This record gives sequence, structure tokens and C-alpha cells, in this order.
Amino acid sequence: MKEFHHAEIFCEDVQAAKRRFEEGLGMKPRASRDPPVSMSGSCNGSTESCLMQAGEAFRILLTGAVPSPSSVDLDLEDPRDALMMRESLGLRRVNGDGSGSGFAAAPTRADVSAFLSEHGCGVKALAVEVEDAEEAFTSSVQSGGYPSSPPRWFHASTGDVLSEEEAQTLPAVCMSEVRLYGDVDLRFLSRSPLIHPDGELPIPGLRYLSGLQERKKGDGEGSVDGSGWGLRWMDHVAGNVPSLDEQVEKMRRMWELEFFASYKADESHMRNLQTGLNSMVLSNSDAKVLLTVTEPVYGTARKSQIETYLEHNRGPGVQHIAIESSDIFKTVGNIREAGLFNLMKRPRPEYYEELRDRWLRNPQEPEEGKTKEVKASASVAPPVTHEMINEAERLGILVDRNDEGIVFQIFTTPVFERPTFFLEIIQRLGCERVESPGGKEGGGQQEEKAVTVVCPPRTRKSKGGCGGFGEGNFRELFRKVEEFEMENGLA
Repeated sequence: MKEFHHAEIFCEDVQAAKRRFEEGLGMKPRASRDPPVSMSGSCNGSTESCLMQAGEAFRILLTGAVPSPSSVDLDLEDPRDALMMRESLGLRRVNGDGSGSGFAAAPTRADVSAFLSEHGCGVKALAVEVEDAEEAFTSSVQSGGYPSSPPRWFHASTGDVLSEEEAQTLPAVCMSEVRLYGDVDLRFLSRSPLIHPDGELPIPGLRYLSGLQERKKGDGEGSVDGSGWGLRWMDHVAGNVPSLDEQVEKMRRMWELEFFASYKADESHMRNLQTGLNSMVLSNSDAKVLLTVTEPVYGTARKSQIETYLEHNRGPGVQHIAIESSDIFKTVGNIREAGLFNLMKRPRPEYYEELRDRWLRNPQEPEEGKTKEVKASASVAPPVTHEMINEAERLGILVDRNDEGIVFQIFTTPVFERPTFFLEIIQRLGCERVESPGGKEGGGQQEEKAVTVVCPPRTRKSKGGCGGFGEGNFRELFRKVEEFEMENGLA
């Protein structure tokens, strides 16, 4: 796996969700797959999709059903309407030799309706870019993975299905899927030689609102999102399952993921809480793909929040997506002002006083060993300042620190009707290597990067997982989750 590409969310109303993500998170429409229209001018009851994007690489693909047609909308004896019906099911003709089934399937109305009925609105697929989507699929299935969708090549612009030979001479994308957990798929995307390695990797079948970017922007700022909200890319994705060890063993076997961090209910920062969980973080080789897997702990004073999720989601699924921000203070200020995504209640004033005692009045060294040491790391955690804590308190943001970096984080309440899926906004400071004069990144003399402003916008990406996952905030976060569940009758 190279990096996260997008997450596909099945929702009830794509247009309403689009407006909410645009106005409430500052995202912009990047591409769409519109439902075809019959000869009578009506949509034919299929599905539509809208790709929303912020920054260089935070992408959400919203997919939902459109209303069913009346009985007179389509005449399947008419070749034109019959073709439209095939296209409404996401079926496109094959170019070239016509090998295979002759069509490439996209989500149907039945697919979306079945998922929504069982799980409610939520993540159906998590997409990652890989070197070879065919090889990733084959090795996953050979290692025991469930095949959701076999590999196929698509023309990068038209979405037409291509043979493997054609794909090597055209700008093409290969896509395949295997089951991640529950009804959530892991989607593999890879590119043909004619798509530049640093160019934008399109999702087959979508109509992009502007031309594909030939080269990525260097820092992720302003490539799509010109609103200044600061969202950049997916930091990590968290899923809830009934059995942690079984799921982790399966994921490591299929995708050769590495252990990055683990958090157990009996550890000091989680001991004596009224509820509990066990969690592990898995990563690819350079920690650009971080997958958190969590199970409930039973027999606690209160039902585990993970158990509540599994009940309402009716099984395993994606609990939250963490979005990296270049300036979390600006991002959270904009979210609060827009008022379309509710945030968890602000921490108690005592929480921030404890932070001041720990890092400012009575400085303590951060605990070591909370996260896996990232290869070639020469970083030292930047200092926490009075200004940082004051601004975090004003906006209700949680702050934590380990021996490598600082992490700022805040969580929304559940995004949709069921108390399942939510979002996390996160910023990491530290773990950046700064090139000294005449030196090269990864070698030569290194300089420590000083923090001189409240929360400096970054032009370079911290190493994945820098600063940990907020384990020092678990007590305060659990307290707010418990309050939310009690207020909403979920306790």
C-alpha cells in the first residue's frame, strides 16, 4: 500500500450530503457520476455519486440512490432506453477485444439500499493506492481474503473497460476490491505507465469537473480547497470489530502490515474507567496508511462505546476517519462557525490546568514507547507553549505529546442518524526533518525545527503517527463520550 486515496460513503441523499460537506467542512466537488436520464427526461432510479475533496488528498466519494422512475419512464423495448438502463446500473461497454463480461459494474440502487437498511449511512469502501491492483487482489485472496470485485482496467478519462494489453498503451486505472471487515471493502487502485507517478489518480467512471492534475502540489495546500480550512489528507481510519486479535492477524497476513501501536484496557491511562476497549494500530512500511482496529471490553461498569457501535451498526464497520489539518485552530474555528457538524462537548477546565501543570509549570518529559519508532527518525518533540494550550482551550481541542511530537485532536458527534460513524480532526507537530545548508533530507547534519507561533501551518508532512493517537486524552474523551451517550439514551 502506498497511501490512502478516498473513502466511499453510502448515504440517503447525495445532494444534501454534498452541501453539508461543502459548507460544513470547506470541501469542494471534484467529480461526479450523474444518474442517466430517460427519453422522458426523468432519472431512472439508479445511483449517483459526488467526489468531494479538500487539500491535496482528502477525498470522500458520496454515493446514494435516486428516486425510482414511474412506470412510463423507460421502455426497455426501445434500444435507447435499454442502453440507458444498462448504464444506470453502472455498466459500460468494453473497448477492444470485448473480453470478460463486457461491462464494468458500479454500485446499483439495490446495493446502496441493502447497505443503508442494514448499517445506515456510513463507509462502504476504503480506497488505497497500490503498485499493482491485480497483484494486491490475488495475494489477498490467496491469503484468505474475500473477493468483493475482481481486477479490471478502466480508461482514466472515459471509464471504459480495457483489456490488460490496451491499458499499457493508454492512461488507465486498475481497480479491485476485497473485504476489509463486516460489509466494508478495501479498494485497490493502481495506474498504468501513461499516468505520471505524481499525477492525480482518477476514480474510474467519474466525470471530473476540471482537468486531471498532471502533477501533485508540493504541500497539499490550495490544490482543490481554496477556502483556507486547512484539511489536507486522511491521517488514519478506525474500525470496530468484535474480536481484535482475529481481525489483526487476518489483516497482517493479507497485506503484510506492521504493528504500529497498541492500547489495552488494563494500561495506566485507561485503568479504572467505567468503560473500556482494546485497540491496535497497523501501518504500511512508511506509516502513510494507518489502520486502527478496536474491540469492546465486556464486564465494565458501563457498556463499552465499541459495543454500542457494533449493536447500532449491526456488525463491524468504519467508526471514524481522522483528517489531517495544517492548522487545526483555523479548521475548528470554521467548523464551529458553520455549525453543520457538531463537535463533542468541550473538555473540563481542569483538563487544561492539568496540561499546564504537566508541560509548563512543572515540565515533565513525555513518556517513551507509546508509539513505534519511525525509521530514520531524528526528531525531538517541539515544545508546548502557553499560546497553544490557551487556543486549544478556547476551541475545545484535546492536546497530547510523546517523545517525538505533539498531537492536537477533536471529534465530531455521529455524522449521520445512527450513533456510529464520526470524524476526527487532527494535527501533528514534530517528526519533520529539516535540511541544513548543503545537506540532504535523510542524511547530513540535521537541525531541530523550532515552534515559534501558536500553531504553525506546515508545508511538510510529519511522519505518520507522530505524537501518537492521543492516549493521554483517553480519560477526558471517554468522559465526553459517556456524557453524549447518556444524553441521547444510548447508555
